[in-house]
Amino acid sequence: MQYSDKPLFSIIVALNKREDELMFSLDSVVSQTYRNVELLLIDQQDETSDHVDVPSLLDRMSAKGMDARIVDAQRGLKAGEIKNMGLQQAKGQLITFLKPGDRWEPHYLEEVLLLTKAFPEAEAFATAYQWHVDSEDFIDPKIHLSACATGPGLLNEFFDCATKGGQPFVLSSFVACKKLFDRVGLFNTEEEAGHEHDLFCRAALYSAIAYSPSVLAFAKNDHADAISHSFVASEWSAFVSRVKSYAASETEAKRKLSVSRYVGAYLLELASLSMTKQRTDLA
Repeated sequence: MQYSDKPLFSIIVALNKREDELMFSLDSVVSQTYRNVELLLIDQQDETSDHVDVPSLLDRMSAKGMDARIVDAQRGLKAGEIKNMGLQQAKGQLITFLKPGDRWEPHYLEEVLLLTKAFPEAEAFATAYQWHVDSEDFIDPKIHLSACATGPGLLNEFFDCATKGGQPFVLSSFVACKKLFDRVGLFNTEEEAGHEHDLFCRAALYSAIAYSPSVLAFAKNDHADAISHSFVASEWSAFVSRVKSYAASETEAKRKLSVSRYVGAYLLELASLSMTKQRTDLA
């Protein structure tokens, strides 16, 4: 896909009640060396005493030269619905998400822009990442890559990589052209569990993903806690069933096998995390 010399990035951030986490993330947006961006802040907060002061937040972003606007969301929306609201409001050719508590290196968007130029056939882009527990403690995910291990390339081994270890990217290190969502669909809105991974699977199956092994994103390491406290077994079962259906419709035998192995590995990971957190209903 062809982009303008300076394409607009739409950065979608869902507000939460942790202003410290939110500013930790937004400061990394302000620090980007590539500045043709719009910042969409999805506001679904309850009117409580710890509600983030949105007008003050907008003033701070404006003072730092950011084009920021608020998208009001009704209460009670699921995570996929909130992300889809941002997508529908986005004006950019390229869409990226940043979760509160996650952050980017200053040249993250510049690296993605290089990927768009080097791999014009790609409709999605991603970089490597690290987990962080706090601002000082970082954990390397066990990512098993071959083709993209030493330099940028097309990620043709998404399912094999995720089967052998950690996923090669997370939502905060993933960018997609807006047209990709027209072709593969938006985020799943039926359940919370797996809606991001479901999109990754569709992107890997039905488009080309350009990947940089440079660690340019840092994601909050709360995956196990999220499974423990928020998700239910029926929702994870629905995610697995959807991915199985993608495998069933795949005509290429090698890729079909890769998707099937990915499903099995995901079930094993979920069972392990669930037992660790004493959630036998998930295991």
